[in-house]
Amino acid sequence: MATPAAPVEGTTELALSEKRKLVKGLGHLDTVFFTVCAIAGVDVLGRLRFEVFTLGTLGVVIGFALVGYLAGRSVREQVVDVPLAATPAPAAGD
Repeated sequence: MATPAAPVEGTTELALSEKRKLVKGLGHLDTVFFTVCAIAGVDVLGRLRFEVFTLGTLGVVIGFALVGYLAGRSVREQVVDVPLAATPAPAAGD
């Protein structure tokens, strides 16, 4: 049984001349600066995650407080008649 031949990729003279023009894009300093920026980016993402969870928790706590405050509105609106006591008698020895 014969195996099919692998397709041959043709290369033109134009492709070869363009390939000779290619140069390495990143130098040593570029790599160092890229690494520093990547570390800074990861640090920012970590800080952002911390802030989101902190503010999210604070939002949930404030939400519970507001729900409790609104649920107790009817109790706060009730009027209770509390008689005021007469002025207290002076203590002995005054």
